[in-house]
Order: sequence, then structure tokens, then C-alpha cells
Amino acid sequence: MAHIFAENLSILFPLSRTRLKRKFISRGGTVGGDIVYINKTPHIAALKNVNLTCNPGDNVALIGPNGSGKTTLLRTLARIYEPTGGQVACEGTIATLFSSSVSLSDLETGRENIYYASVLRGISNQYLSAQLNNIIEICELGDSIDLPVSMYSEGMKSRLGFAMALIANPDIMLIDEVITTSDIHYLQRVAAQSNFFKNPNGITVIASHATDILDLYCNKALWLDSGEVKAFGLYEDVVAEYKTAQTAQVGDDIN
Repeated sequence: MAHIFAENLSILFPLSRTRLKRKFISRGGTVGGDIVYINKTPHIAALKNVNLTCNPGDNVALIGPNGSGKTTLLRTLARIYEPTGGQVACEGTIATLFSSSVSLSDLETGRENIYYASVLRGISNQYLSAQLNNIIEICELGDSIDLPVSMYSEGMKSRLGFAMALIANPDIMLIDEVITTSDIHYLQRVAAQSNFFKNPNGITVIASHATDILDLYCNKALWLDSGEVKAFGLYEDVVAEYKTAQTAQVGDDIN
């Protein structure tokens, strides 16, 4: 059964490139986190003492301005980044959807990409053969499934990547900014054909600016700002708090 646990999770990125360092410091370190110094070397504090617990059945929306740490958190949960401080633990199989082009080979067909993805995930040919028609149906690519991915639009690549992520029926699904408002009807069809967003034993963590999709599927929300947790809890409560803060900020800017 799926679980996600983070305690005092922190991620620091060293600013080693001189031009990037000067540009970031000149902005006051407000984009992507604050600046902290370790042995006189500036670092971006991408995440600062994040505490998070997700249980089976949680569909968690990550909300906050650009550069607030949403992508960093997702990649840390996916074990791409190692924590600089604190700890993080994820129980269960993990699938990621971070980009429409990640894990896709442009030179191969959509069908061949599905086979490659199954090999990388350790899925047996017997299981894949039984699920292949359903996966292709979820893609909604029709005969294009046998065309090279280089001929696909970004939307087609996104749907293929989505179906590939669902192949192994993961316990934890991590999604970063690849779902847009135009995908809502597609997601509704996917949800009808699979247990996506309705697995009582699974967890979904999603960062997206498509608020109508988050409104429809998420029951929890985590609000990040400059790498820090501002609020975590029921989706409606956290979103209301976030919108109130945004309105107040606009008023301050006008004044």
C-alpha cells in the first residue's frame, strides 16, 4: 500500500556558475528559493524543512507560484534528487510523468515505445500482451501508434507518455506540469478506463496550472512558496487560503 513521508526535507543547489550566480543574487534570490551560504559558497534553498505525509487514496495538488519548489519536490519524491537535509520515504511502486518527451524515443513508433517502457519497468511480455490493447486505447492515437514518435504533436506525446506511466498500475503517480486545461476530457476518459485518480490504495501528486482538473480530482493540496510549506490539508481549504493570499498580494502591489 502506498505511503509518502517527508520530515524536515531540504534541498540545496550550489550556485557554481559565475554568470548564473550574479544574475540570481542580483534578483535577491527570490526565484526558485532563497540564498544560503555554506563555506562562503551561495546555494539556492529549493526546499526548506518540508513536512509531508500522504496516505492511500490521497490525490495531492501542488500549488504555488513558479519557482516555489513544486518540481524539486516531485523529483525528490521520484528519487532523482537526494535530500540535503531531513528525510523522505516513499512506499510502493512509482511512475512519473514529468515531460511529454521524457522516456520517448523519437526514432521508434508509439507501439515500440510502449514495449521499451515495459522492459524498463520489469513488466513481463505476458502481462503486456494482455494489457496492450487497453494501453493503446488509453493513448487514443489510433493508427498513429505505428508511426515514429518524431511525427507526433506534443499532445500525442503527452497521451503516449501518460499511457506508458500507467502500464504497471503504479502505487504512486507523480505528475509535473504536463497536464493542461485542454486535457480534461481526455483525463475523464482515462479515469473511466483505469483506476487513475480513484485508486483507494494509491497516491497521486500533481503540479499543474489547470485548476479545473485539480478541482475535479484532488482531495488534498500542498501550498509551497520559496521552498517552504505554507499550508497542507483538504484541497478546498488550502486553495481558499492560497487565493486569499494572492488577492491580498495584488492589493499590496497596487497600493
